[in-house]
Amino acid sequence: MLAGLLALWLAACPSPPTNTTTPEAPTPAKAADVPSPPASQTASVSPPLSNSAQIDASQLPEDVRDFILKQRMCRHFSRPAAEGGNPAMASVTCANAGEAAWKALVRKYQDNDAIASVLLAERPPTEAGE
Repeated sequence: MLAGLLALWLAACPSPPTNTTTPEAPTPAKAADVPSPPASQTASVSPPLSNSAQIDASQLPEDVRDFILKQRMCRHFSRPAAEGGNPAMASVTCANAGEAAWKALVRKYQDNDAIASVLLAERPPTEAGE
């Protein structure tokens, strides 16, 4: 009886077309199966205190760390008052975080590429507003 029901069921079901393929369920990719991206696509944008070599901020000279702190505070307080800026604090913090201080540090550490790259990332805006 079971064989008869199976025969009726198979007769009622149309057969799949012969020229199409049936889709397979996707399988999870393994790490070894995933191709690695080309070297040109693996570089990432880094935070200002680290470049692709992952510079440790605690390893920077104290004068560079002080300049970076003053420069970031200057940027923060130089914003419009509606965005949290404070002109009085900006005048105090920006006094020692200008382009002259930055240029002096660049000259001082010109032979150290790691520190120079950090200083380039922290360059203050020019007085002309560029």
